[in-house]
Amino acid sequence: MKRGRPRGIIICEHTNAKHKANGLCKLCYKSSASIQHENYRKTTKGALRTLIGNALTSTKTRRARGKDMCDIEIDKEWILERIKIQQYKCYWTNMPIAFYAEKRHPCKVSLDRKDPTKGYSKDNTVLSAWCINAFRSGLSEAETREALKLLVYHMSVTELTTQKSLQSDLSLT
Repeated sequence: MKRGRPRGIIICEHTNAKHKANGLCKLCYKSSASIQHENYRKTTKGALRTLIGNALTSTKTRRARGKDMCDIEIDKEWILERIKIQQYKCYWTNMPIAFYAEKRHPCKVSLDRKDPTKGYSKDNTVLSAWCINAFRSGLSEAETREALKLLVYHMSVTELTTQKSLQSDLSLT
């Protein structure tokens, strides 16, 4: 006989049938599992596990291609220490990064390798915003800094040009 807390009956939103908590239809099971997983990822333990898990997956993929034979040196404690050192800011842009953000949120914290040809060592890994990590792709540290400078310059020039154009349009009327 199994022991534990008694579970209630759930009305299935797909079939209107009554489910016992351990006998859900596939759609209900996937839905409840997905919600539980998302809630777990929003905890410190879940966020850390996700970051380490992503690094492991990335390393396995690179190893299979013969590109990386380094072990992962970082761990959960290192990430927590690093995020405090970086003051919850992106290494590259100094903009705030969110530790508990939704998946693929532009400012979600991401493990980023300064040198993409090396592994996740303590000297080579920084915390960055997910959008910046995706933007960098295979760029070196110097190339990243140059690309960000050009991006900021272009955006500021475009914004100034747009403002001047609007001002001249308003002065003509």
